[in-house]
Amino acid sequence: MAEPLMKIRGLKKQFRIGHGKKAPVLRAVDGIDLDVYTGETVGLVGESGCGKSTFGKAIINLNPPTEGSVAYQGTEIAHYNTRQMRPLRKELQFIFQDPYASLDPRRTIFDLVKAPLDAFRIGTEQEREEQVETILGFVGMDQFQFRKFPHELSGGQRQRVVIARTMVLKPKFIVCDEPVSALDVSVRAQVLNLMKDAQSKLNVSYLFVSHDMSTVRYLCDKVAVMYLGRLVEFGSRHDIFEHPLHPYTKALLSAVPIPDVGVKRERILLEGDVPSPLHPPAGCRFSNRCPYRQEGCSHISGDLIQVNETHAVSCPYAARPEAPTK
Repeated sequence: MAEPLMKIRGLKKQFRIGHGKKAPVLRAVDGIDLDVYTGETVGLVGESGCGKSTFGKAIINLNPPTEGSVAYQGTEIAHYNTRQMRPLRKELQFIFQDPYASLDPRRTIFDLVKAPLDAFRIGTEQEREEQVETILGFVGMDQFQFRKFPHELSGGQRQRVVIARTMVLKPKFIVCDEPVSALDVSVRAQVLNLMKDAQSKLNVSYLFVSHDMSTVRYLCDKVAVMYLGRLVEFGSRHDIFEHPLHPYTKALLSAVPIPDVGVKRERILLEGDVPSPLHPPAGCRFSNRCPYRQEGCSHISGDLIQVNETHAVSCPYAARPEAPTK
């Protein structure tokens, strides 16, 4: 089997709250293993505040990890400095959640999309302008819009500009941090189809961070479910949506609306609140909210257990055939 494009092992990102060695440590990401292969889309889902965006920034060194390994095409980059990372910025890109905040309001969209080409001095001036025109046309922008400023565009158009700016360098890996969460449903579908088209033409890989399970089901090949800084389940799209094992995954899926008046889904309501990442529970981090918790839950490692070739879950009870179901 081919080597993964991104091979992540034991990744941790911690933030010290306050000053001094005795200051408490917030474990935003606390030991994650994940592989992303060329041309595939891996969805990363979970509640707000579970560490999804922090993980996405850490793996491409926008926010350097505290511990762990990130191998890009076999090369360790987890602790590269700014100078070492610069040549890789063409290949590792990030789409931010808010398209308006990530665009300079003083520059036209043509200049914004051209800026990465200028920064890396790719081609001649004429070649750069031709590339910008091509990519803006590819994302569905008309020529009369090229000289407009971000505030003159709709939310969907701004997100198209962000995607064009990301794709103009022909990257190999893109972290997409909830890129369609602020868009209308019809515009969201257009942007997702645009991302699919770009992937088929450029063979780019995505880490798609989202809390929208329906969007993840449409776009992603594999799905990683994150809770309080750790992965609790990982599998193919079919595994996660048709045969979920972890109680947290089942609860997330039970909240997805069904577009059929005659069909009702049993809603799984979790007890309690998400624990603080400053003081996570011992053992399984979901144990204080789990409807199937047992005495041994506070002593398990929380590492993923392989159920089959494509499916893994952190709960040893859910991994067994006789695991309780609801």
